[in-house]
Amino acid sequence: GDDSATEATLFVAPYPVQVTAIYYTTNVIAGAACTGTVVKATGTAAPVKTTTPMHTADAIDFETAVHTVQTMTLSSTTADLKLVAGERIGYDTAGTKTNVEGTFTIIMKAI
Repeated sequence: GDDSATEATLFVAPYPVQVTAIYYTTNVIAGAACTGTVVKATGTAAPVKTTTPMHTADAIDFETAVHTVQTMTLSSTTADLKLVAGERIGYDTAGTKTNVEGTFTIIMKAI
């Protein structure tokens, strides 16, 4: 991904889907505090954590131990986890996002 972006799109739904799990694994520790939130974004709206977070805001710790899988506790609001065709999944960061490197794994089912 773009290391300079604080908000970015990860996925565009080709058909209706529902997120069933979100994981993040840190590949490189950059050394500055940075957290993130996976969010649902519609239309041309930026993927910001104050709109439709899919899990507890800022729960992703980009500076946790390398190769440690973080499992997010999903939103209890089912509508936050459902996307129609064209809606997006993105992320929003807080803190210093410099040289952050890791992998998002988002499990979905067709609905």
